[in-house]
Formats: sequence, C-alpha cells, structure tokens
Amino acid sequence: MTQAEKYLWLIKTIKDAGSITLAEISEKWRDNEELSRGEPLPRCTFKRWCGSISTSYGIFICCSKKNGYKYYISNPEAFEENKLRKWMVDSFAVGDIISGNKSIADRILVEEIPSGLVFLSPLLAAMREGRVIRMAYRSFGGEERTYDIEPYCVKLHKNRWYLLGRGEDEKLRVYGLDRIVKLEPVERIFRYPDDFDAEEFFSRFFGVVVGLGVKPCNIVVRAYGRHLYYMRSLPIHPSQREIKAHIPDDEDEAYADFQVYVAPSYDFIFHILSMGDMVEVISPENVRREVAEYVHALADMYKDCK
Repeated sequence: MTQAEKYLWLIKTIKDAGSITLAEISEKWRDNEELSRGEPLPRCTFKRWCGSISTSYGIFICCSKKNGYKYYISNPEAFEENKLRKWMVDSFAVGDIISGNKSIADRILVEEIPSGLVFLSPLLAAMREGRVIRMAYRSFGGEERTYDIEPYCVKLHKNRWYLLGRGEDEKLRVYGLDRIVKLEPVERIFRYPDDFDAEEFFSRFFGVVVGLGVKPCNIVVRAYGRHLYYMRSLPIHPSQREIKAHIPDDEDEAYADFQVYVAPSYDFIFHILSMGDMVEVISPENVRREVAEYVHALADMYKDCK
C-alpha cells in the first residue's frame, strides 16, 4: 500500500463519516488489516498525514473541540472544485470497497480495456519537467512511426488514457497511450503556454476527437419518453442545459430539449445514433442532415430485412 493510498483512505474515512474521533479513525484503520496489519493508528502519524494531505491535496482536516474532539473536512467544497481530486478519492473508494469483498470477486465485473497505464508515470514526469518526449506510436492500421512531442496534458476518457501534445509541425493532436510502443524523454525543454487551459480546450469537443476542422456550435437535441430523465441525470456533454420540456400525463408523449455547445465531430454523431429513436437532433439543420445521412445509409444496409 503506497503512502498516497493511505492518505486517500484517511480522506475517504473522514469524508464518509462527516465528523469522527481519532479513536474511531484508529479503530477503522485497525479493522482494515490490508492497510494496518492489525496495528492502531498512532496520533503522531495521524497528525503528520493531516499536514501532508493539506499540502498535497488542498484538503484541510480540522478538529472540533466543542463537538467532542471530532475531526472533519473543513473545506468539503474542494471535492467539487477540483475534478482530479474528486476522481482520485472516488477511485480509491471503489477499490477499497471491492477489496473488502474479495469473497464475491467473481460477481464483480469490470471492463478490460487497454489503457497504456505503463506510460502514464514517465509521461507525467516529462510534463512536470517540461521535457519533450520521443514516442514510437502505432496507428490502428499497424504502421509505426516515431514523433517528438511536447506533452501538454493527459485525459482519461472511457477508461482509456490519452495524451494531447504539440508535434514538430506545431499542431495539437491526441494520442492513445495504449498505442504507444516506446516513450522516453529527450534533453530538449519546452515551455508550456501560460495562456493554455486544458479543460477549456477540450470543452469545445466531444470526447477526445479534436481538430478535423469542425467548429463548435449550439446543438439542440430532443429526448423522448423516459430517456429525457436519463439525459437529465447523465448529460451528454458538460455544456448541456435543458431549454424546454413537455411532460403530459401520457409518458410516451413526453419530451425535453437540451442544448449543448460542442463540435459535431463524427464521435458526437455516433453517440447520438447510439441512442436510436430515443433522441432527435432538432437544430442546426446541417447537423440534423448529417445524422439523417447516416440513418439513410444504415437503412440501405438493412433494406433486405423485412
């Protein structure tokens, strides 16, 4: 168990409890034998961890004397303000829950997806040091090429890690870490642009398909029946907002219109198509027409089916 995992365990324990005494924390620590090996959590160790957590994660663990010397997280809003911090704590929480249910491991199913995780650590080190990386990369067609890349940021999408980097042609491209064959830093240093915001850059796109000359625009998608509730609970894009709803007594006639601001690249179109007749692109006309072209092509493909 790494030190970071111990910190995340402590954060999760206090966050889940709301407020908790050191004795209760120590008992939970001792009960988790994989972490503690049955030993209690010393007060001096606990205090040291609290200091490290505030420095490394920006999460402040405080003690309320009026509430029976219970510890609590004084800035819970930090989890909502920082997506990476929330993801780290949530990911650890899932792992912690599963590790406590090893007896039913055959009934806990996960997707096995190539993520290229082996290259994540050296890639992050190069990003931190501002070093150019030399990368041997294999395309889907099997062709292998070597590139010198300025690594700007990494993004996790559908359990796969991707790199956004600037090549020698000055263009920004996305590379899947699972298709990297070899990666090493070179001596050359680059300066990460002060005015570049990774989250803002990706906010214009759907997933990780960037470029292609497709500009973002306002797109209105109508969800029918029960699917409108699904889209309310799981937006198709961070920019999504509901602009109209029609909810009659007959649920089959219900619908809601959602607007997103995104580049209508092929992966966005495919996502819309994956929802079948539960959604419809209302506007703009060019995006609606593009979806229709795919629908007509599919109809032609299956025209022999009665």
